Amino acid sequence: MIEGVDGSGKTTVGEKLAEEINAVFYQTPSKFWRKKRNIVENSNVVIRFFYYFIATIFSTVEIRKILKTESVICDRYVYSTWAYHIVYGFSLLRFVSPFLIFYAFQKPDKAYYLYVSRTERENRISNRSKNTLKDRDSDTLKKTQEEFIKFSDLVIIDTSNINVEKVVNLITKDLGSGK
Repeated sequence: MIEGVDGSGKTTVGEKLAEEINAVFYQTPSKFWRKKRNIVENSNVVIRFFYYFIATIFSTVEIRKILKTESVICDRYVYSTWAYHIVYGFSLLRFVSPFLIFYAFQKPDKAYYLYVSRTERENRISNRSKNTLKDRDSDTLKKTQEEFIKFSDLVIIDTSNINVEKVVNLITKDLGSGK
C-alpha cells in the first residue's frame, strides 16, 4: 500500500512497483467512486469523510477478491481518509485511531508513506495537467504530511531527491526482507 500527499509520487511509484512485482495496481477511491467524487469534494467535511470512508469499504471488498489470486499495490487507503479529513476539520478523528477500524478493512501487509519536500511537491504538481485548488494548497498538504507521519506503521520514504526506479527498488528490497 502506498500513501502520500498529492505530488509525492504515489501513482507513478505504485504503477511501476505493481509492474515490477507482477501485482495488480488498485487506486482508491475505485473508478466507480471517483466518477462521483466531484459531488462531495466541496461538501461539509463530515459528508466528504463518509463518502471516502464508504468508498474505502467498497475498495476493501474488491481488494479481498483480488488477493485470492494476486498481490495488490494500493494507491491510497484508510490513512489518506484519516489524515486529509483531520486537516480539513473533522477533529473527531483525532480521538479515533484508524487502526481500530482495520477489522472492517483489509489490513495491508506493508504500508509505505512517500514523503516529498514542499519545493519538490510544488514542482511536480505544477507540471501536472489536472490540478484542483486542494492539489496546489501547499500549507494544507504540509499539515496533511504531518498527520501521515503520526501513523507508526507507515514506512517513510523520502522521494524528494530520488527517481521512481530508486523508490521502487527501496520498496522491493524492503518487501523482500520480510520486515
